[in-house]
Amino acid sequence: MLLNTRKILWLPFILYLVKSDDSHNYQCFCSAINYDTGTVVHDFGIVWKCETSHSRQCTCNDISNCSSICLIHFDSWINNLDNCSVHPGRFIASIDTVNCGGGLIDSSVKQCSGIVILDSSKDEKPTAIIEYNSSINSNFPLYVTRQDATQLQNGDVLITGGASYQLPDFHLYPYFFAATYLSSSDTWKVLPPLDPPRLEHRGVLLPSGMVLLTGGYRNYLQGMTKSELYDPSLNTWISVPDMPNPHYWHTATVLTSGRVLVAGGGQPELASSDCDIYDPLLNTWTTVGSMNFKRGQHTATLLPSGHVLVIGGAFDNLVTCEMYDPVNDTWTQIADMHNSRAYHTATMLPSGKILVIGGYDENQPQATCEIYDPSLNSWTLVASMWTSRAAHTVTLLPSGHVLVTGGLDSLDPSVTLSCEIYDPISNIWSNGTYISVPRAAHTASLLPSQKVLVTGGGNDPFAVLYNASSNRWSSASEYPDVLFQHTATLLQSGSVLLLGGSNSWDVTSTSMLYDAHFDTWSVSTSIPPLTLHTATLLLNGQILIIGGQENDQILSLCRIYDLASNNITNVTEMASARYQHSAVLLPSQNVLVIGGSDGENTLSSCEMYNSTSNEWTQVSHMSTERRLHTTISLSSGKVLVMGGFDGMHSLSTCEMYDSTINQWATLRSMVEPRSQHTATLLLSGEILVTGGYNNRSSMASCEIYNPSSNTWKTVRSMLNERFSHTATLLPSGKVLVAGGNGRDELRQSEIYDPVLNAWSSGGNMSSARFQHTSTLLPSGKVLLTGGFGEWFGDIFNSSSNTWSPVDKFHSYRTQHTATSLPTGDVMITGGSGAWDQIAASVVYISLSNRWITGNSMRRTRSQHTATSLSSGEILVAGGFDNPWSISDCEIYNPQTSEWTSINNMIDERSGHIAILLHSDLILVTGGQNYFNNYLTSCEMYDHATKEWKSIASMSHRRAQHTATPLSSEIVLVTGGYDHDGTSCPNSEVYNATSNTWTNVAHMLLPRAEHTANRLSSGHILVTGGFNRYKALSSCEIYNISSGLWQPVANMTFSRYGHTATSLSSGKILITGGTNMDHLLTSCEIFDPTSNTWSPAANMSTPRYQHTATLLSSGKVLVSGSKSTSLGEVYDPTSNTWNSIDNDF
Repeated sequence: MLLNTRKILWLPFILYLVKSDDSHNYQCFCSAINYDTGTVVHDFGIVWKCETSHSRQCTCNDISNCSSICLIHFDSWINNLDNCSVHPGRFIASIDTVNCGGGLIDSSVKQCSGIVILDSSKDEKPTAIIEYNSSINSNFPLYVTRQDATQLQNGDVLITGGASYQLPDFHLYPYFFAATYLSSSDTWKVLPPLDPPRLEHRGVLLPSGMVLLTGGYRNYLQGMTKSELYDPSLNTWISVPDMPNPHYWHTATVLTSGRVLVAGGGQPELASSDCDIYDPLLNTWTTVGSMNFKRGQHTATLLPSGHVLVIGGAFDNLVTCEMYDPVNDTWTQIADMHNSRAYHTATMLPSGKILVIGGYDENQPQATCEIYDPSLNSWTLVASMWTSRAAHTVTLLPSGHVLVTGGLDSLDPSVTLSCEIYDPISNIWSNGTYISVPRAAHTASLLPSQKVLVTGGGNDPFAVLYNASSNRWSSASEYPDVLFQHTATLLQSGSVLLLGGSNSWDVTSTSMLYDAHFDTWSVSTSIPPLTLHTATLLLNGQILIIGGQENDQILSLCRIYDLASNNITNVTEMASARYQHSAVLLPSQNVLVIGGSDGENTLSSCEMYNSTSNEWTQVSHMSTERRLHTTISLSSGKVLVMGGFDGMHSLSTCEMYDSTINQWATLRSMVEPRSQHTATLLLSGEILVTGGYNNRSSMASCEIYNPSSNTWKTVRSMLNERFSHTATLLPSGKVLVAGGNGRDELRQSEIYDPVLNAWSSGGNMSSARFQHTSTLLPSGKVLLTGGFGEWFGDIFNSSSNTWSPVDKFHSYRTQHTATSLPTGDVMITGGSGAWDQIAASVVYISLSNRWITGNSMRRTRSQHTATSLSSGEILVAGGFDNPWSISDCEIYNPQTSEWTSINNMIDERSGHIAILLHSDLILVTGGQNYFNNYLTSCEMYDHATKEWKSIASMSHRRAQHTATPLSSEIVLVTGGYDHDGTSCPNSEVYNATSNTWTNVAHMLLPRAEHTANRLSSGHILVTGGFNRYKALSSCEIYNISSGLWQPVANMTFSRYGHTATSLSSGKILITGGTNMDHLLTSCEIFDPTSNTWSPAANMSTPRYQHTATLLSSGKVLVSGSKSTSLGEVYDPTSNTWNSIDNDF
């Protein structure tokens, strides 16, 4: 089980060293603090492999220089973890006693991030159990499959065991993970681990509310007799007697008597017919009558009569079925199915009949389905699924429909992300919205909310939720749910800029801007992955980013971020690399940097940055090395530093820096040592210090410093112990303290009144968080961002004493489509959101100039096409759904606002072009396929027959090209990225009547991500684009009479990824794009009659890979950006841009 690194603080001392077998491997015992309990865990065993040998000693700091690390597991020292770039203090726990390498985790996912506390004095078993509120997406990024899911009486879901794959040979490594999904709060609770780890076990809910876990296997194909009980009320596992027979890939069924029947199990060649019954009242196992056939991977269903129906299974892929009578302990063979099957599903319908779906026959997964009627003892074949599958899940929805998700659709194995819904009344299958990642051997549980929780069986996210009412999938906790150790800077505009941080698995390059006026987030420029840095707002509005940690390197590098140009520039480096330092803007406008750590030593050194000369100057050292301290700039211009950590102990010492004489003065020490505390300058000029960590535990104590008398006094303690919290001075003079880590991560906030020396509750945030940031907004509200929590941010309103979560990225959208509706409105579909592809759609209502939310597509996608049909319907084809191109298609009906899946294209493709020809024929050209290969292939969709067919291929591979109709039969295709991803000049013409391609003259320059417009003269204008190494301002025209290209006037700005719209006047409006260095707000207009360009008004926000649509009014709607503005409207008559109202 992987627990979270945020609970551990490394202490830099060694107890002893034992050399391992490898001359470069050492068994090093350090101590660590368990943040959950506040206690020190001694003899913390670590095995690691270093590039250089340490023959006599090791230190905990040495660990950060090691190329691979494994923590100790139950039975023996483990081999070293290969291919793992280790960050200091971030480790991965072994889950297998044989190998701790690629067998633990797919090499493509993140490593070196989890930690389990182990104590060698206790047989190397975990000593800490941690409960936390945090999303599974950030805490379980493993490829976990074949786990068990059991729903508890309160609706929560217990997830146990499973396995991780070693690729490429798919070797399985059992897992001892156990956790409960808390459905009411969409959070996870980590439980005591399984002992031993297992997969292909079975869990059932007993009438008592306990969960019985049976069998499974740990070593390959060796079934276990082990069983245990989980008591949710005590959060403990209870040992029960072993089963008489080993079982795995078996079934476990709770009988009407409350006893549990365990039947069969095993692979085909090792299948068993043995059966055992557990009596929870007597806590005993009894062997009962064997089944008539050996079987594993079968199903067992409790019927209303109290009998148990067992179907199929893996022993020559049985068609046989039998019924168990618990009263007489007899098995009776019943009617055979029509098809043999194993790894199928069986679901009791409201009618009492049993629906059996898919599974393996002798050779491959199948799509066939059949229904068993117990009253007639007969099987009836029903409609087959669209997709063959085995190892899938089935959930009976409250509507009576049946949801099928994922599974294996071939023997390769190939995992599918398709989902389907069966209507038993009409006997019809319909395609459901695809799940976010392919999954097989996963679990599905219907929650009390009527959503379906799907876990495991695929890569990140570990779990997702299905909403049947909207036919939509979402992560169980939306990303970004975890961001900590970042910076938050209040800008002069009142917005808040977030930079860098960590998401518990990686240092991030996050850069986001919160607009307090609109309560929205936008993604700003990317910075290199960075955490534990500082960000200081300079007088000129720029932000100085200092030091920090980038991957496993501590930085002396400094950068200036200019929000106006959205640029980051390196400036002179500090003399010392440092992180966990502090930075203060002095009255001289110089920036003082104090202490921190260089990765090996805690620092007392300080240095000063002059932004005018771009120079760093060494200044006097503090008397004490310190990091994780607090810093306050006083009205006198002096800087007060308090507490912190010296590398061994929390500190009580304080000192003052006077920049006019470049000296530090020692002050009176705090009453208690503390680090990771807060310090707040009160209206009285005094300093309030709250909480922190004091070498032993988190603290609730508080004290106040009086700079005039150089004295400390103890004041009333907080209601909760906490460290890594925030404290914010409110306009009223009171102090808001929020979040942090105490004995648990805290949702609670509290308010200190300095006049009354009293604390009162400030209410609960939307989720627990610590290592977050807090910013007082001009409105007087307080913005909290990041930390470990379900919502990315919270807003505190001091007037109402209430918290509310912050809006979640409505506006960020690129690589989407915009399609005119018959009403004159415009539908925006899909695209790339702030973090991933999206399925959501919005509609622009032209008459009222506003956005409204539309129904989501069935699948998330970007770089797709959307084509208006003569009926007013919209065909969406292909696109990109991370991490691959797709062939899925669907049609939107604007009259019903519904999306319907149709036949897939023949090839997966993204970055392709779709053109409407006569008679609702749609030509699709090029793009990139599943393997990122550029395509020559083309295909045609006939809406009359709803069929796709292959047509003649182009002469050249291309994606992100242009295709322009010259007539209803003839299409000109130009440029794009070719076979090696470079821009190409090739042009060719398609004739739909003869189904032929003809090469025509090359463009004058290679270009991709350009635009092509048909002018009123019939000629084709091509503008800008990307030419191998640069953005282009050049333009050219294709003469349809001569078949030649000729240059025309250049645009004012080089650009690609822009839009070009033919206005009613015959002129062409160009908007946005990028010049490689910046995203552009600039716009310009081309007049074909005079061959001239003239400037148009700039858009309100930079836009790239956006869309532009000519409205019936003659105005132009642009949509999509990386900002708070989803769209705006251009009026050619007044040369102005107008904003759009949101109804989200």
